[in-house]
Amino acid sequence: MTKSSHPIISTKKKQPESFNFLARFIETMSKITGVSIILKNETYLPKEEDFRLDNSYFIHNSKFCNFIKSYPNELKRCWNYERNKADKKLHSTKKMFVTKCRFGVIDVHIPIIKGNDFLGSIVLGQVFFEKPSLNNFHQIQKKLTKSSKIDIKKLFQIYLKASYITQNKLMNIVNQIDLLADYIIEINEKNKLMQKLRKTYRYEDISKTTNFKTSQEAIIKRAIDFIKKNYNKKITLEDVGRVVFLSPDYLSHLFKNITAKSFTDFINDLRIERAKILLKNPLISIKNIAYELGVNNPYYFSRFFTSKVKIPPSVFRKKLNQ
Repeated sequence: MTKSSHPIISTKKKQPESFNFLARFIETMSKITGVSIILKNETYLPKEEDFRLDNSYFIHNSKFCNFIKSYPNELKRCWNYERNKADKKLHSTKKMFVTKCRFGVIDVHIPIIKGNDFLGSIVLGQVFFEKPSLNNFHQIQKKLTKSSKIDIKKLFQIYLKASYITQNKLMNIVNQIDLLADYIIEINEKNKLMQKLRKTYRYEDISKTTNFKTSQEAIIKRAIDFIKKNYNKKITLEDVGRVVFLSPDYLSHLFKNITAKSFTDFINDLRIERAKILLKNPLISIKNIAYELGVNNPYYFSRFFTSKVKIPPSVFRKKLNQ
């Protein structure tokens, strides 16, 4: 199948935006760098709609490697190498490593790990560290199986057009792939939450219980309930994330999407509204109001209140009693 006819997005069903992001990211990075990027061990990767990529994103597209593998004897040796050397090492070490096959093709294997969970791996490479040359091709010929019936002339033509890159440049590309790994981990966190919710409730039950239209809004409702009960403590995104089973980054994104406020702004606004209520009571000192809101430094509270309301708490109180 030619690249122009490659079904990136199925025409039968519109794919979710996250699919578009993953597909665009992988293809753009491959085009810019000339390095093949694929996802492996897909049996461990998220199975929700967010990760429904077609098979092309799990198979290398190097013309050199694909031509080699079109011959059964060579394919068998390639498979043994990939399964025994690469996949087994990835599962045992769970650390990034570089492999070099018998023909000198380089791959970098990057595990995708969240805590103790192995989600899969990103493999990039299918490149040579040296520019294709006749001398290097002679070395490749020596690595072919003795009974190989491969078309040497055609292999040479394909080899001359193969991608090559310096080791330093490849490592710089590897550093940029962290974004893809982080995104996959974020998707996995979201999918784990949705699976947990589905086991506990039906979707309709969640909506009815919370009076929210979507499950995402239901999640943020739970987060807000927790914040309202604990706003006078030093709570963090991580604390709230543990309550709703979301990573801090994804929770922050979702919170801003649903409430139109950042997590910090939401808590600060909550504290200001509570402070205004407490200031109506002249028997409560401003110092005690600060403590009530979880602020140990009354001077800081005064500055914080002034920055938000534009007048000091003492002036605000006087205006209330006029």
